[in-house]
Amino acid sequence: MVYASLLIYVIIIGLVTYFFMSSFISIFLWSWVPYVPTYDDDILVLKDNLEINENKKLLDLWCWDWKVLRFFEKNFKMSILDWYDINSYAINYWKLLLWLWKFKKIHLYRKNFLDAPIKEYDYIYTYLLTHLMEKIEDHVFSNMKDNAIIISNSFKFKNHEPFKIICNKKWKERIFLYKKD
Repeated sequence: MVYASLLIYVIIIGLVTYFFMSSFISIFLWSWVPYVPTYDDDILVLKDNLEINENKKLLDLWCWDWKVLRFFEKNFKMSILDWYDINSYAINYWKLLLWLWKFKKIHLYRKNFLDAPIKEYDYIYTYLLTHLMEKIEDHVFSNMKDNAIIISNSFKFKNHEPFKIICNKKWKERIFLYKKD
């Protein structure tokens, strides 16, 4: 019994270490994007205010904890939820959790999201810092479907105006919805 407990402890410590070390490694190897989890309050704002059509596809652009993907699978009848990231450590970690938690519609791809087939998605979710929003703005807006909706958490695009802004309970702007011009 002691050995089983010790083994479980070692596995948990190993996974946590892997997760945090991979974050630091990816920061230095690719692009400096700090890990900031999606806040539970933002999830509640999404749940209370979004009107999502059933059987649609959602693309999550580089949002590390994929809490939003899990939220969408649980709360909306999406057909596909995809996440692209170049961080192989994150992909492997989340694939393990995906398997353990038995999510069926979430797909993780080790690929730059700029290479993702953006035109195939009805909704695009992003939670990126302002300088990264500026870098991807032209690409996303020029390649998305005409009727697709971008759901941006906390950060605005520089050259496009949201068609709807959703505030939290403190009247702070948290969610920005965009359509193609």
